[in-house]
Amino acid sequence: MSVYLARGANSFYPFLESRGLYELAKVHLERALNAARSFDMRGVVISLYNLGRIEERCGRYEAAEAYSAEALILAREIGMQERVSA
Repeated sequence: MSVYLARGANSFYPFLESRGLYELAKVHLERALNAARSFDMRGVVISLYNLGRIEERCGRYEAAEAYSAEALILAREIGMQERVSA
């Protein structure tokens, strides 16, 4: 079920973001991140990237930078070029 949690939360994120439901999205993405850490590094990168976007939109720039930096490092390690450029 962890696979579906991570994929579902990251797929649902754009819907929540477009409606300004940042805190709700953050709760779900943090759960997705914790679930993905045990099985799916791609899911970790996507969750970190989305969490960085939420923090940026909420004006928490230090947290946004931390999430984004971790996502960038992991994306480079596993060769996710689409997330490196994002």
